Amino acid sequence: MTKIPLVSGFAPSQWKRCLDVMILKHSGINDLANLRTIMLFPVDCNFAFKHIGREMMKVVEQTKSLALEQYGSRIDSAVNKALTFDVLR
Repeated sequence: MTKIPLVSGFAPSQWKRCLDVMILKHSGINDLANLRTIMLFPVDCNFAFKHIGREMMKVVEQTKSLALEQYGSRIDSAVNKALTFDVLR
């Protein structure tokens, strides 16, 4: 079912809804200002988001259009962070 929307651009009606869930930021503090809201989507919708995101990143890396500041979860980011802390020490 996930491949059809990705190929045709059709979004199933269940993908257009999500469930908002409020979770604690800090254990034991139930103040409304200290809650974090997350959105839960259906499993197949999350899979589609993941697939689209990976394809977008492939194109961005191939065209070298990613800004230097936007490392994301790339290995270079971890190496850069480690080297920066080494220099600061």
